[in-house]
Amino acid sequence: MAQTATSRIPVIGQAVLGFILPWILAMVAVPLETMISTGGHIVLSAATGLLHAGGMICRLGGHGMRYLCEAVRHLYDIYIVIPLQIERLVSNGSKPSPVASGVRGQGARP
Repeated sequence: MAQTATSRIPVIGQAVLGFILPWILAMVAVPLETMISTGGHIVLSAATGLLHAGGMICRLGGHGMRYLCEAVRHLYDIYIVIPLQIERLVSNGSKPSPVASGVRGQGARP
């Protein structure tokens, strides 16, 4: 191993770094400056896209819930109508409904 005072390796390394490093920094600075200046536009565009996607998902969920509530309401109507129809068939019309007899008994015209 050579001594540092007589070796040329540190001198050559420093010369290469002194010549190459400014060029590397100059070549990196231009794209870095461009990225920083357009970064705001890119971030805002990405945020806008995320908000649009979130709005679409919320709208889709709202429509789904509306149709689900309508389906549950129809299922409840079916659940109520079937026992009422069975009661109507069993009673076979022998008892008049109180609403219908009340309307007829109060002087309704034929």
